[in-house]
Amino acid sequence: MNASDASDSVKTFIAYVHRAITLDIDVHGLARDLIRYYEKIDNAPSWRGTLYVFLDTGWQNVLPELRVVTDYDDWQRRNRELKKALVPFLDGRRIRLIMADDMELLIAESPAPKAPLTLARLLCGNAARSLYDVPKVSKFLIQVANPDSPVLLFDWDLLAFGDSPLFPSIEISFGANLKKLLDHVQALKAGGNPKSFVRSGQYLTRKRATQLINRSTIPPAGWELAAYNGSAARTMFLADDPLDPLSPMRIDVVRAFFKSLGAYGLGAPAFGAPISGAGMTMSPALAAEWPPCSHFRQNVMWQDDWFLSSWHAGANRADFGVVEDAVFVKPRVLELSMVTLPAMHFHLADYLPGLVLGTVMSGWATSGAFEDVRQGKAPAQQLWSEALARLNEVVKQWGSAAFAKTYLHSFIHLASPSTFAPSGLADATKRLPETFPTSTLTVAGSPPLEAALRMLVEDCAAYGSFVEYWRELVGEFQDGLGQAHPWRL
Repeated sequence: MNASDASDSVKTFIAYVHRAITLDIDVHGLARDLIRYYEKIDNAPSWRGTLYVFLDTGWQNVLPELRVVTDYDDWQRRNRELKKALVPFLDGRRIRLIMADDMELLIAESPAPKAPLTLARLLCGNAARSLYDVPKVSKFLIQVANPDSPVLLFDWDLLAFGDSPLFPSIEISFGANLKKLLDHVQALKAGGNPKSFVRSGQYLTRKRATQLINRSTIPPAGWELAAYNGSAARTMFLADDPLDPLSPMRIDVVRAFFKSLGAYGLGAPAFGAPISGAGMTMSPALAAEWPPCSHFRQNVMWQDDWFLSSWHAGANRADFGVVEDAVFVKPRVLELSMVTLPAMHFHLADYLPGLVLGTVMSGWATSGAFEDVRQGKAPAQQLWSEALARLNEVVKQWGSAAFAKTYLHSFIHLASPSTFAPSGLADATKRLPETFPTSTLTVAGSPPLEAALRMLVEDCAAYGSFVEYWRELVGEFQDGLGQAHPWRL
């Protein structure tokens, strides 16, 4: 290998995105979007990038126990035809498509699971819907397959929609910010960092925005709202009054909410927490040894990255951080929320239950309980007891007068469409038993609080066995990596 070859290997990276699609999608439109992605990552000066895209057409069908299509052969054929139809549009560009046939190859290479549905749970989580950590499985494996190249995970809309129409005068070069993130990671590796590491960029914040714009007519409070909303997705509704859709957004409530998360330790802080969709990348060793929480049966809204960060950092395994100068725009979280009936239902029935579970997991990570249970040093009862204490703290803080006339306060005290806590979280928390219920509960749809909490304890307690299986799977995966392997650069 000559000097230029060595330089190229160091200066190579992979951008990875995930998008769920239907098999009857417009091929021309999809190809156009993929090329727009590619052009953004190809604009990172001095770096040579490859775009991997996992096109999810319902790939749970690859696993017989999760299959929902009636004609699997036809489903396979249509996947192959879609992939073949896209190839001419992508010719000459460094774009790799990961689709059903690639997942079949992965499953064929995977060792036989030791427990029923181990592989299905690891790859699909809750097969009824795609949960937040599931796309990270293939991202981690692409990193394992390409240990010399950083692999960065981006949200689909972060790349596909460009800069926000709300801030048309902002000029943010995606390639330039991508290079800042890549250069930082290269410096970490060159510095001989003794621990594994995880880094990500961040979404647009007020501080960064004011550096980029000095002609804005948006008042300072508006920038502060945009800063919070840019750093933690879908939080603006928390300041809304669900009974008064026209009420102005209350910055004091937003501040109090993020103070409860950060200063009081209920979860991920507003700023400085790793964001998986903003170019998260990690050491290959970390990806090979520690899987994402893809086996969880419930969404844990935007807290899972913080949970893994806190847990790994507490065990002194990995160094987590945010590259503050690597700033990306995510239009959907910069735009103001609208209070509509569908949005109200989503906030109360889906988002807030997941957020509450996230605060519970955050407590397990920072207290050391999760690590103790994973290693078999403590029973699941420890997780249950700490969960009860955390829920009582959530009720105390979000149910206080500071959050009056907001979604948070309503979720704590009032009846809601959530079956998680239909009469309010305060009432549901009072009804929880002091000891971990070991009886098997059959739950369909959104579970009530006791069942939801029980599943969360079980899934956390089971993580240790998934770690063992993940390492077996990675070993088989690495052994099967040939030069023509579709997951290799």
